[in-house]
This record gives sequence, structure tokens and C-alpha cells, in this order.
Amino acid sequence: MRGFGGWPPDRDNARKILQRAVELGVNFIDTADAYGPEVNELLIAEALHPYPKGLVIATKGGNTRPGPNQWVPNGRPGIPDSVCREEFEAIEAGADRFVSTVPHRYNITDRDSEEALTYCEKEKMGFIPWAPIGGSGRGSLTKSDNPLEAEAKRHSASAVQIALAWLLQKSPVMLPIPGTSSLAHLEENMKAAKLQLTPADWKTIEALAARA
Repeated sequence: MRGFGGWPPDRDNARKILQRAVELGVNFIDTADAYGPEVNELLIAEALHPYPKGLVIATKGGNTRPGPNQWVPNGRPGIPDSVCREEFEAIEAGADRFVSTVPHRYNITDRDSEEALTYCEKEKMGFIPWAPIGGSGRGSLTKSDNPLEAEAKRHSASAVQIALAWLLQKSPVMLPIPGTSSLAHLEENMKAAKLQLTPADWKTIEALAARA
């Protein structure tokens, strides 16, 4: 979705990605009513309902999308409650439990939110690192000249897989949310869970990332 607005160009492909993600073992999907707006939640319902046991769909409100690439906060009294009701009606999910999580920009080359992660570990709260592979700017680890490229080749992996493996092994409360519109990239991302980094690997990878 360009600028988080409207339906994806290939709606059928979006449903296939959601279905394949669950087949591969994904059990946590992060979304928001502002994505579309409401498009993501409807896609999730189309692709996955009735939902498999153990699947957690985490949604959120408080920000609106009046136009492409626009964020407008709306936290007026009553809005969060009404948004929550509308969201769960849209995805036809029973609001029988709630998961407390804290979202922060965080990845191997951008760890300014380390203090928030430490707090989440202490309080046993989920920590959602958005932009887990550096986002789409200069820090993106999808670029060929990224600092982890050589180390990734040594592991017969991609830099993206190394970055995701680092996140997954960094903390038990870590819930990375790498977004993709590609089945191939989804498969690649999921393979990161099988990578096991040794203490020596860890030291090398962090030293390389610090140069970014």
C-alpha cells in the first residue's frame, strides 16, 4: 500500500502472503486501523478467518490517515474504545484477551531504544521493533553495501536474515515485524529463525553494525 493508503495493487497476492506466513509458523500479526485505513484488518479476515488456534492479531488505534503519508493523532475521550470495537468487529475476532506490547524503532544498527527493551524484559512485556531491518532509508539492510554483507555470506545467509536472527536471539520478549509484499522475501525472513549465532558471531556482527 503506497503511503499506507488504499488496497494493495495485488490483493490476491497479499492474501497468499498472509496464508503462507501462518503456514510457516507465524503466530503474531501486527496491524492498525490506520493501515489502509482499515484495509489491513479486512485483508487479514479475508485470508485467515476462521483463525487458527494460537494466532494473535495485535491491532491499535489513536492515529488516523486522512491522506497518503499523513499521520494525525486522535486520542480524544471515547475514541480508543470505539476504535477497538470497530477493529474487532472488522476482523471478527473475539476480544477475549489483550497483549501488552511496546513498539519502538529498533534494529541492529539503531539501538537508541535499548532502555525501553530493558524495561519490557523486566516487566515481561512484548517489545515490537519496527523497522527491524533498517526501514527504507540509508540504514536499510536490504542494500548491497550494508555492513553485514560479508558476515552474512560467511553464514550462507543474507544480511536481512542475520539482522532478524540477531533480534530474535537478543531478547525473549522481542517480536520483530518485518513487512513484505513478496512471498520470496517472506520465505527468506522465516529462515532467519533457524540461524544460530555463536558468542563470537555476535561480537563480530555487533562490531560491523556499529560502523553503519
